[in-house]
Amino acid sequence: MSPACPRCSGASRPWVVPYDRAAGTQRAVRRCDGCGIGFTWPQLQDTPAAPTDGPTGGILSRAADALLAAELRPVFEVMPPGARVLDIGAGSGVRTRLIARAGRDVTAVEPDPVEAGAARRRLAGMATVRQCGIEEFPDGDTAYDGAVLSHVLEHLADPDASLAAIRTRLRPGGHIVIFVPNAAGLEARVLKGRWHAWEPSRHRWHFTKATLARALADAGYGGIDVRARGGWRYPATLAFSIAPRLDPRTRRGPHHLVGRAFVLAVAPLAALERVTGYGPQLVAVARVPMS
Repeated sequence: MSPACPRCSGASRPWVVPYDRAAGTQRAVRRCDGCGIGFTWPQLQDTPAAPTDGPTGGILSRAADALLAAELRPVFEVMPPGARVLDIGAGSGVRTRLIARAGRDVTAVEPDPVEAGAARRRLAGMATVRQCGIEEFPDGDTAYDGAVLSHVLEHLADPDASLAAIRTRLRPGGHIVIFVPNAAGLEARVLKGRWHAWEPSRHRWHFTKATLARALADAGYGGIDVRARGGWRYPATLAFSIAPRLDPRTRRGPHHLVGRAFVLAVAPLAALERVTGYGPQLVAVARVPMS
């Protein structure tokens, strides 16, 4: 008997059996016939935090900051300087630091104690760090102008509950910006199970434009705009889908340098993907209704 969708209990069908760079238990991705969302099966009991540290110091660090700042442009467009912003699933604070440096008043929300500790050290007073999930956030702490979830929603046990909880923390007219892998993008369609971003050992959910928009609407958001936009990581996504053995997260030594070089080599192809609107990352922008 086919497993029911964990989100809506609808019937499901096979979607893809992906490569797992973590070499964990073999899992499949199934697609719900009802709500359309993709989900990893067997279900994950735990999704460990991924390391989020980047280069520290020097030209590589400055280049990484510039690229990440460009990726955050949709955030800056709807959350002006002075805005109170929640960075949910903030990891070690790499993204939080750039948002704070751009003049926003940021609170980093990170449940993993190791990552939250790293965020406190990195931010050093630039932003508030709360070690908790959004559902455990203090009740009186509300009226934020915006929330950012960068490659977080696909990890959450109950994304609907989390989106609803975030909405209660935002003021009327406040915005949420979400970044997730695009399960209907060109790479996922062409590379199928080799696509780097399935990550079945860490990603519970797999979104398309339609299913991400539906999740936001179901949680009470309006003004929903979901697009396939590029991101600084995504030459790497394409490169390590084609050549997973060059992934520096799983192999060190000479492969590390070769992998970086291969990322640069495929960057023009990744840029072409983004231009066509079928890139491997979705960015959703939505707002809390005024009434």
